[in-house]
Amino acid sequence: MRTLQRTVDEKYKVSPFLAFFLVHSIQVGVGILSFQRIVAESAGNDSWIPVILAGIIVHVYIWFIYKILGYGNGDLITIHYDLFGKWLGGLLSLVWIIYFWLIGITVLRSFIEIVQVWMFPDISV
Repeated sequence: MRTLQRTVDEKYKVSPFLAFFLVHSIQVGVGILSFQRIVAESAGNDSWIPVILAGIIVHVYIWFIYKILGYGNGDLITIHYDLFGKWLGGLLSLVWIIYFWLIGITVLRSFIEIVQVWMFPDISV
């Protein structure tokens, strides 16, 4: 059997370094573009109320973050120890470590899935 090979012009290629950012932008873009639909499905016609409440809650969280970061002179774990003590601060730090670890695994898994779908459809995840 004879296979037809095509070459892609250099100006249409994306470097491997920039491919990571391209996939990351797609992942974030899908989340940003789809959250309104999820809120509208859950709340129906009253979806403006949760949007305003979510905005207020986010502003309060950011205010808390600025206040806490203004208190400490270190990283997040040091601030936890200073504000909450050894045991509760360590527990809060452990929660943040697990949270960031899970987010990292989720992003890595979706990145692998996108690469698998686009480039290597026969490879097992």
